[in-house]
Amino acid sequence: MPVPEQLEGWKPEPDSECSLARLVELAFDYRGDTTVIKHDGEELLGFVFNHKPQAAEPCLQMYQKGQPTPLSVPFAAIRTIHFTGKDTAA
Repeated sequence: MPVPEQLEGWKPEPDSECSLARLVELAFDYRGDTTVIKHDGEELLGFVFNHKPQAAEPCLQMYQKGQPTPLSVPFAAIRTIHFTGKDTAA
């Protein structure tokens, strides 16, 4: 699945054209909220503010809507990322 020019509203599934690592990078660069969907079905809505792809356990960090402290989500737990929030840069 090729990456669209406008990410807002995009609901990709990782594949050979757009890996999970690429989705994490795009989510980090996105200026809006995303929905991180985990393999167990849990959905986390919030803003991705950091990612650590080179860490021993690669993860992303996000501020989840309604929560005061950031959350760290291992890449291994993520099925996909949807670009659900308004892109404030658009």
